[in-house]
Amino acid sequence: MSKSFSGKSVTLAFTGDIFFSDKLYDYYENDGISGFLSGRIQNTLRDADLYIPNHEFVCSDRGTKADYQTFTFRAPANREKLFRELGADVITLANNHALDYGTDALLDTFSLIHALGMEYVGAGNDLEEALTPAVKRVRGKSFAIFGTTRFVPNGDWYAAAGHPGVLTSYESTDYFPMICDAIEKAKHENDFVIVYAHMGIEKQTSVEEFQKIIAHGYVDAGADLVVACHPHRLQGMEFYRGRLIAYSLGNFLFCNYHSDTMVLTVSVREDNSVDARILPCSSELYKAKDLTGDDAERLYRFIEDISFNITIDENGIITEKK
Repeated sequence: MSKSFSGKSVTLAFTGDIFFSDKLYDYYENDGISGFLSGRIQNTLRDADLYIPNHEFVCSDRGTKADYQTFTFRAPANREKLFRELGADVITLANNHALDYGTDALLDTFSLIHALGMEYVGAGNDLEEALTPAVKRVRGKSFAIFGTTRFVPNGDWYAAAGHPGVLTSYESTDYFPMICDAIEKAKHENDFVIVYAHMGIEKQTSVEEFQKIIAHGYVDAGADLVVACHPHRLQGMEFYRGRLIAYSLGNFLFCNYHSDTMVLTVSVREDNSVDARILPCSSELYKAKDLTGDDAERLYRFIEDISFNITIDENGIITEKK
């Protein structure tokens, strides 16, 4: 664990589901990143010390479409560079689309991310790799970052010994306590532990009991922050044992239909206390823009209403309701 923290807070940024679709890439070819992201969002992501998004697709020119999947998401290999341009540092691949086009396409995604100087979590060439957190050191403070998913189409998606896949976290299996043990170990070795989970019920804004069991289990094991997505909707937040849990960040750049979404930023102080803030956003037609005025206030109140023990002020700052 680090002993030489510089004293300046470290800022983390998180976004929900991302898919670099043909439509989005057309925007990019015409206007660069500004073709699909407002300037304020771009600055928020790039100014963060660590930006951690969810990679809700596979990036490869290879692979065979999984015929058992209702929806599949794949982008050509040359689009992975967009994550680098967005300022991503660590990318979670733990979701129900990482193997939409089989193992070869997943392995290509691994290689592309590493070639661009980023790291991935929540998937790997085997279980050991999928269970290993990315460790990033910022101004003398060490951050361990995990990715997990509580939904996969079938058991072949599980990372296992000698078998590529994703890190599953069903609370009724041996994988859940295994992950909690890894979190506990990471907490002994690092200053701050983050888990980016994939869980919940699609299209639902309410939080299921299993989501609480999983998130609370992570915190009990030593996680300092739990962030999640999968429902394609925003879900509420809570403080549990003083640690922030964001149950779903919703779609960020993922679909044609309108979605309320956000950039969640968390500033971590020397004592691991945090200042958390919502940048309210709207996403539609694979474009995201920040919200201001009445639109921002509406989103703050919506999130506050579906949350458990938080308040959100007019600047998007999240605090625990005592």
